[in-house]
Amino acid sequence: RGALLPDEFIMQLVEECVSGSWDFNQNGWVLDGFPRSHVQACEMLQEGHDLRPDCVIVLERPDELIKEFSLGRMTDSATGQIFHPTYAPPPEQVQPRLVWRLDDTPEAISTRIKDYKTSVESILKELSERDIPIRTFDNARSELETFQEIADFVEDIGREKLEKMGGKAALHRMLESESATAPPPDEATDVEVICDPDDETGACMIRWEEEKESLATEEDMKEDVLGGLQAAVRRCNIYDPQDFVPVLVERSQVGFVSKVFLDELLPHSALGRACDLTDYNGRTAVRLAPGAEGPKARTEIVAALVEELIRDGVIPEKAVREELQDVRPMTSGFRGGKDATPALLRMERAAMIYFGVPSFGIHVNGWVAGEDGRPSHIWIGKRSMSKATYPGLLDQMVAGGQPADITFMENVQKECEEEASLPPEVVSSIRPAGLVSYRYKTRKGLSTKVLATFDVQVPQGMTPINGDGEVEEFSLMPIEDAIESIRSYLPLWKPNSALVMIDFAMRHGFLSPDEPGFSEMAHLLRAGVSIDSLR
Repeated sequence: RGALLPDEFIMQLVEECVSGSWDFNQNGWVLDGFPRSHVQACEMLQEGHDLRPDCVIVLERPDELIKEFSLGRMTDSATGQIFHPTYAPPPEQVQPRLVWRLDDTPEAISTRIKDYKTSVESILKELSERDIPIRTFDNARSELETFQEIADFVEDIGREKLEKMGGKAALHRMLESESATAPPPDEATDVEVICDPDDETGACMIRWEEEKESLATEEDMKEDVLGGLQAAVRRCNIYDPQDFVPVLVERSQVGFVSKVFLDELLPHSALGRACDLTDYNGRTAVRLAPGAEGPKARTEIVAALVEELIRDGVIPEKAVREELQDVRPMTSGFRGGKDATPALLRMERAAMIYFGVPSFGIHVNGWVAGEDGRPSHIWIGKRSMSKATYPGLLDQMVAGGQPADITFMENVQKECEEEASLPPEVVSSIRPAGLVSYRYKTRKGLSTKVLATFDVQVPQGMTPINGDGEVEEFSLMPIEDAIESIRSYLPLWKPNSALVMIDFAMRHGFLSPDEPGFSEMAHLLRAGVSIDSLR
């Protein structure tokens, strides 16, 4: 009916989105179209809300232009994207899905404009009286001109704020303090990036060519067959099995520890309560909570062990998340949701990598059909530059870590709504496609990643729209071009996303078994779910 949501609800929603989050503290925020009422303006400035803006930008355009746009706007019923016959003409394939708002009449729009002006006047008066800088910009001209003026204004505000803080030296001290309490990035538990975001392209590619040479075996060098795809998969599976020993709970293997970390556990194993050493298929293994019965007792004993390792500085205190994750037999895989079998125990998230417990995630391939009905193009997401890990690198349309309390499919549905704004009819057509897994030596231990993969056909003309700020942009790429970019420009890709793309190409016939290293790639794309190679 066009009525505004209650102010109390809007305030709660905004605060849940921005206040207190690490991203909010590190990168700041922009609130578009907020506050919508004088009450919201007053509430956001009250102590305790942490929503005082550094500046306010007002965009203005003539009433007649507003009416012209509002009367012509139409919405794609599948994606929510807005089009206009003059300013944003819809593609031909989208036109059958277009809908118009029934309440977009000249009279209704005139009323909205009048109400808006009354509301804005009281909002700006309130903000101005609180000494918040406000600038109005003409938006009835080139968007680039408007953007440039806004950018200049925001930069001036930023310089003034920096001076009040004490200059660049004070800023550096503040950032150093924040970095000490920020959530640690997961790069130390996963495959390292080839290049940093600030590296020049030429230097980055030289570094990758040098690394690729180091990945080549003597046989590869003799036959000159190490292809870019093979190297991409091989670099995600680098470790020496002799450097690690199994970790058991009862007689089930749950992970691996490095021999370096094993030395830290030896004093505890001598006591025999938190852990001990035992034989496992002819090898020495570490057994956790050997005398405990049941998940609760094991969890308590292992928690005490982890606390001691933190006190001793073996596990960094700043890495602790105060978040417990399930530990299950490696052979059972992930079991989430209400029907999941009980875990053997639960462990602090920061400690999981040290004990080599596998972690799980989901990746969704969004493909578009060609004239023959087969996949011809694929949607690729470019990760936001504000991401703590792998900023600016290419990724699947949708990807994310796997929470313990929901199933893979439930997580896929949630992530597809948040990351790509896919409509229900598309989400319901998503199909599981298998697993991609890999195992990689990190500074902390042996990292085993298991990614549940899913495929979904995205209708022609539909564009994913990011809803959580984690994707810089989406691009629709011919599948052959996506594969060629991995083959020739791997540094552009998030490492495990390149593996998922290669797996997709193999499953859908874009790579032939004649491809150099095809057999090795097929094996290594499932290496993380195999424990035989480490026995």
